[in-house]
Amino acid sequence: MRLVRSSLRAFELPVLAALTAASLHCSVAADDEAPTVDEEALGACAKPAPTSRAVYAKAHFGLTFYGPCNQSELATPGKANHFFDPRRPTLVYFHGWSKGEIARDKPRSFNARDTYPAAPDLDLVKAWRDRGWNFALMDWAQFADTAYETGRIGLVPAEQTYDRAERKIWAADDEGRLIYHLSDGTAHEHAAENVTQLLADSYVAFMRSQPSSGKEIRFFGHSLGTQLAITVAREVKRRADNDSRLSALAPVRVSLTDVTSSKCAHDWLPSPSPRRRGLTPIECLGEPSDGDWVSERLLDDVRDLKGASADTAFDAYRCWALSSSGIAADPESNLLPEMAFSELKPNTASLDVNQKHAFCAWNYLTSKVVAPPNVLASISEQRCDSFVRSGGVSAAASTATVRNAMTAGVRFDQTSASREISTAQSTVRCVAR
Repeated sequence: MRLVRSSLRAFELPVLAALTAASLHCSVAADDEAPTVDEEALGACAKPAPTSRAVYAKAHFGLTFYGPCNQSELATPGKANHFFDPRRPTLVYFHGWSKGEIARDKPRSFNARDTYPAAPDLDLVKAWRDRGWNFALMDWAQFADTAYETGRIGLVPAEQTYDRAERKIWAADDEGRLIYHLSDGTAHEHAAENVTQLLADSYVAFMRSQPSSGKEIRFFGHSLGTQLAITVAREVKRRADNDSRLSALAPVRVSLTDVTSSKCAHDWLPSPSPRRRGLTPIECLGEPSDGDWVSERLLDDVRDLKGASADTAFDAYRCWALSSSGIAADPESNLLPEMAFSELKPNTASLDVNQKHAFCAWNYLTSKVVAPPNVLASISEQRCDSFVRSGGVSAAASTATVRNAMTAGVRFDQTSASREISTAQSTVRCVAR
């Protein structure tokens, strides 16, 4: 493997060429207001968005803002971004494991139908922007794509598992290197200690350079990206604790779909928590460790972010049972009860795990365009009464509703009548946790 050393931080990378084309999108508007046309962004779906192979032919990671038609622009501190308006609230999406993404000959798409055929034909970036939000991707695909990894993780070829990508969230490799790849397969080394630090640097550097309006900042993570949504939020909070000027950058809410982390303890997570669990070597693929579990570190971070007054609201959604079954991943049994939790039941073939998993992210993003779910509750469950009135938890639900669900001791189970990604209002049942 030819290794090229780089000392660049994500926010020092060259900006993508200014985008001159994009279709109509909207200026600032409250969720219940009709959007208005942003004249400065007229005309811009005229040119096709670049393919992943073209984007990742050079170093390209960090905070990236999206507009309609898959157009995007990497955030650069101190410079205006075509798709960022500081007067809007901002959604920051952390993607997950990205095997094969950086060499794809298609653009990254935020139309759910491109990966989930049953979904409506809807540009989800435009849908959020039409409701007055900025839409950002926290791009770490060049670290999360394991297609060029070699060797084995226990019994599994390294390119077939997310373990190498997961480790980068927390630590460098055994030689102290943080490796990313370009789309031509060449390996490069980044100077950051881990991907959490790299992405926090990118986020803070850009956001602190922009005017602040105090609008909501929400982090959203899917699959392996749920770890980064939590760890980057924790890192931003730690920096804000030392510099009050950064307090407005901390996310008010963190939304998570199919929380995923590896089984067993890891040597690259030293100083295990007192709660540390242990599995036999055969269950851990022959790699026992005296280190900590990822889920235990995440639990500490979530509790730190929540604080005594639940400063950060957390809502979590599970669609793929294997993501927390104890078979393919850690069951996360201690983590999910800390959050407003919904169990979703996608109507897909029972063995189609990829579509079940994809359902969660697309369902969350689509749920912004409809009212929160209808809530059914048994007469005996008085704790559910407020949700029967306000609706369940979704992207469209208020942060106050999420906080209420965090403390009410309830969960929401999707009914059989609402198992498709749809722009129609869904139904959930409120039950005791």
